[in-house]
Amino acid sequence: MMKGRTVPAKKKVPRDVVPEAFNDLHNLWHLETVGERLGEIASALDRMAKVAAMGVIAEHGSPEDREIALGYLKGWFEEFRSV
Repeated sequence: MMKGRTVPAKKKVPRDVVPEAFNDLHNLWHLETVGERLGEIASALDRMAKVAAMGVIAEHGSPEDREIALGYLKGWFEEFRSV
């Protein structure tokens, strides 16, 4: 054994560190999941707004605009049915 040199004592990990770390990780995962869900909801609302706008154009627009809007609506409907 060398003189003057001491081996540092092992630090004990407090018992509450593991549950706290688990809770922190769980909360981060939950926030990420909530963030993903909010993104999906925002995308769905955006698509719904576009469909509503095209519906108004298809109903009240000029003949040319109606034809274009109906084309979009038919395409979206087919896409929706295939999901």
